[in-house]
Amino acid sequence: MNKKLEKKSQIQMFETISVLFIFFILIGIGAIFYVRVYKSNLDITKYGYSQSKSVAIAQRAMFLPELQCSKNKITTDNCIDLLKLEAAISVINSNEIHYYDLLEFGEINLTQVYPSSASAPKWAVYSRKIERPASSFLTFVPISLYDPAADTYGYGVLSIETQSK
Repeated sequence: MNKKLEKKSQIQMFETISVLFIFFILIGIGAIFYVRVYKSNLDITKYGYSQSKSVAIAQRAMFLPELQCSKNKITTDNCIDLLKLEAAISVINSNEIHYYDLLEFGEINLTQVYPSSASAPKWAVYSRKIERPASSFLTFVPISLYDPAADTYGYGVLSIETQSK
């Protein structure tokens, strides 16, 4: 009778260990699934944050007072003064740290589209790029170009590339 009881105890112990083993395997599979879903959501959130940060930097670049058109102390939105642009490029290049705080990593270029000519003028307004960015967003903004010397307007495209590590 003692042998029968011993055998029954061993079977019950084996069943308990088997149930615990399967239970921990299921918990492990659940944990792996949870971590992958969490990581996916984190990547989506990170992408959205980078995109909104890119839009904020693009807005800062468009409304730099160093570039905005003004006539009789009234500024015009979405307009760049070409005389101010030439001076602003040298100021931006000589004060890189200040403009890095505003524009971070990226590049800002301006291309004149109208009036078109054989050699359409292009200006590199700001450039501070990363070799291998984690994300990069490119924003094109149509913009009016004002030449105060000739008192004429043109049309251009401001390309703003923002990068993040």
